[in-house]
Amino acid sequence: MTKVSFPDPPGWDGALHAVMFHALIGGSVQVACLVSSAVLRDRFAALAPDPTSCLEAFRLNRHRIEEIAVRLIQMRRFEADGSILIRAGDV
Repeated sequence: MTKVSFPDPPGWDGALHAVMFHALIGGSVQVACLVSSAVLRDRFAALAPDPTSCLEAFRLNRHRIEEIAVRLIQMRRFEADGSILIRAGDV
């Protein structure tokens, strides 16, 4: 199994209304991972679909969200653009 790490802090993608964080696969391949404000609200108790609330919900649930991202990477469930998108059904 290839090692997956998450070296960078998350950020807010206003165009997608999602928290974006990056996975580093095998120490060299960087993949954008996204979890939408809707998923953060519905599954991780974000209080509102705004950047501050969503980033706080991500911070409080980071370990679980990263575990989901690893599972999706291992399943090779990449979007057409090469990113990983965490959907409500993944949680």
